[in-house]
Order: sequence, then C-alpha cells, then structure tokens
Amino acid sequence: MSAVDASPKRWWQWVLVHHQLPSALIPALVGALIGASPQVAEYVRARNLGVSVADLVAARDQEQAWARNAQCHHDIERIKPRTETSYTIDLLICPTGDILVALTQPRNPDRPVYRWVVTKDLFSQQTFFPFISVAFAQDVRAQPAPPSPVRVIDTSNQGATVIRRLQLSNNACIEERIDTSTGRRLSQQPAPCTRF
Repeated sequence: MSAVDASPKRWWQWVLVHHQLPSALIPALVGALIGASPQVAEYVRARNLGVSVADLVAARDQEQAWARNAQCHHDIERIKPRTETSYTIDLLICPTGDILVALTQPRNPDRPVYRWVVTKDLFSQQTFFPFISVAFAQDVRAQPAPPSPVRVIDTSNQGATVIRRLQLSNNACIEERIDTSTGRRLSQQPAPCTRF
C-alpha cells in the first residue's frame, strides 16, 4: 500500500469516489425532514398554547367546543355539592348537548377554571361501560335542577380567547375573557347588560 492510499480522504474525495452516495442520502434526508415536520408543528403549537404535546388534542377539543357553542346564551345552573368541597360548580348546558363546567375556589373567586364536557363523545364511549344501567341514568336526570343565579348574555370568539358577557344574580353584568385551550379566566370587568 502506498503512502497516498493510507492518507485520510477528505469528504469531497469520498463524494468523487462514491458518486452514488449523495443521490442516495439527499432523498433520505429530505424524507426525514418532511416526516418530522408534523411533530415539529405540533410542538410549536403546543408551546404557543402553553400546554404539553400530550395535552394538545384536548386543547384543540376545548377550542372547538368554545367555537361550536359561541351562541349558547342560557341560564347557568349552580350546583351545591352535598359534601364539603373547596369549590363551587356552575353548569351551562347548550343545545349542542355540550356542557360548560366552571369550578371556582372560594379563596380565589376571580379565577374559575372552565372545561367543556362534549357529551356526544361520552355517549359514543358508552359501549365500553355496559354496567351502567338505564335506571341509574334516569334517576340522575330526574333530580330537580337548582336555581340559576347567572345568565349568559352574549359570547364572542377572538382567536384563542372567548369573551363572555354575564348577568349576575344581583342584575349587575360582567365581561370575562377566557383562554379557550386552558379554560382559565384571563380577566373580568364590569360591563353593560347588553349584547356585543
């Protein structure tokens, strides 16, 4: 073996000797980049929403529920739990069947957490719970509804934020901003008792 053959080759020398190498590597690299782009896009979207990638689907479902129920202007029902709890429960039941649940801690009344319960998803999973009887479901629905202390006057979607105008039990009105992906109230302020 000569001294020339034993010397290390530069990258461009490998390319000249193995000219088929770039034509094989370039499509593989492009394929890898294209294949990874959905994961990168999901990571960026999750980061922008302030949720983990694992919670991205749930955040999208919540955003879609806010959009689907934008015209749901009904009475809000307050539930008084029979046990000692550290929160109050308010429900807004919409014609779509979706239910907006608001949990509010007494020590922090200006920071409720909102979550949509998409009932069609629950009923589509009913086949997984055959042990729930029809009689049990009828008993739950037969209970009288508690009084409604609040009414939704109007709702407006603004990107990842929903603005709701509410009339309280004392007839005063407030306007609240809610982050649709996390369900957190961003702000609350007094407002006129009119639609937007």
